[in-house]
Amino acid sequence: MKRPLIIFLAASVLLFASGSVCPAGDGPGFGFHKMYLNKTEISLYVNGAIGQDKHGHGRFPHKPYQTISFALEAVPLVRKSADIRVTINVAAGTYNENFYIRLDNIIIQGDEQDATIIMGNGADDAVEIFNAKRIRLIGLKITNGYNGISTSFASLVCERVSLIDNQNNGLSANNNSYVRLDNVIASSNANNAGVSVNRASTVRIFGGDFSGNRRGLYGSRNSIADILAYNITNRPIFENNSEEGLFANTGTVIRLEDAYVGNSGREGVRATRASIIRMYGGNLISENCEPWQNCDGGIRIQDNSYLSSDGDDKISNNKKAGVSLLVDSTARFHRNTSVTNNVDYGIFCDDDEIRIGRLPGTLSGNNSGGDQTNCIP
Repeated sequence: MKRPLIIFLAASVLLFASGSVCPAGDGPGFGFHKMYLNKTEISLYVNGAIGQDKHGHGRFPHKPYQTISFALEAVPLVRKSADIRVTINVAAGTYNENFYIRLDNIIIQGDEQDATIIMGNGADDAVEIFNAKRIRLIGLKITNGYNGISTSFASLVCERVSLIDNQNNGLSANNNSYVRLDNVIASSNANNAGVSVNRASTVRIFGGDFSGNRRGLYGSRNSIADILAYNITNRPIFENNSEEGLFANTGTVIRLEDAYVGNSGREGVRATRASIIRMYGGNLISENCEPWQNCDGGIRIQDNSYLSSDGDDKISNNKKAGVSLLVDSTARFHRNTSVTNNVDYGIFCDDDEIRIGRLPGTLSGNNSGGDQTNCIP
C-alpha cells in the first residue's frame, strides 16, 4: 500500500526540479529558470511586437519578452553564476526604453544595426553599463539618449552598432573602462563627441565611421584610444566633425593607423596638456581647419605634448598649416611621411626653442608660409 505514495512523491520532485511545475507569479523567469541552472550558455528572446513581460515567456522565439529591460531582470533567475553567458536575442523593431546593465557576461544581439532600434528618452543614457564585465552589443542602433552608451568600471565590445543622434556623446567610456568598437557608426552626436574616453579608460576602434559630430573622438584624463583598420578598404573615418576630428587632452594617448581624418571644422588632430599622438602609417590628415575658425591646420600639438609619425603618413591640403607645434611641444617624423600642399606652413613652430627629432621625408609645396619656420631639426 505504501509503494504508490512513494512513486507519486518521487515523480513530483522530478517534475518540480525540471521546471515543469513552477510557483505562481509574474516575475521574470518563473516557470523555466530551474531547468537552466546547470547550463553554460542561456538564450532569452525579446520581441516588442508579440512579446509579454510575464512568467512563462522569454525562453523561445515564439513566446518572447516584450522589453530588453525585463529580460535583463530575468538574468539572475535563469543562471546560477556569472560564468554562464546569457544572450538576449532582440527582434527587429523600435524599443522605447533606457536600460541598465549591472551583470557580467551578457550579450544583447539585435537583428541588424538599422533594424533593431533602441530609442532613449533623450534625458538619460540609453544604455548604461556599470561595474559589468564581458558585455557585448551586436547589431543595434542606439539613438536619442543623453549618451547613447555610457560605461563605468566596465568592459564592452560593440559590433555593428550605430550610435546616432544622441544628445551628448555616442559613446562615453569612463572610470577604467575598456571598450572595443568593431565597425561602429557614431555620427550626428552634435553636442559633443562620437566617442568620448575619460578617466584612465581605453577604447580600441577597428574600422567604422565617426563623422558629423562636434568631435569625432575626445580623450581626457590619462586615457588611451587606439584607432586601427582591418585593411585599407575598411579604414576608420573621422570626417565633417564641426570641431576637431581627434582631440587628446590631459595625458591622453591616441594611436592611429590607416585612418582618415578630414574636413574637420577645426584641427583634424589636436593634443594638449602632455598628451601624445602616435601615427603608425597609412594615415591621411587632409582638408581640415575652415578659414573662419580659430584653428591651426591639420595637426595641432601644444602644451608639452608630443607627435610621432612612424610610417607613410600623409598630411596634406589642410587649410592652414600641416602641423603646428606650440608651447613646449615637439615632434618626430618618419622618412616616408609627407607634409605637402598645405595652405600655410608645412610645419609651424611658435618659437625657435621647439625641436623636431626628424623632419618628414617629403616636405614641399606648402604655400604662403613655406615648408617650415622656427623649428630646430
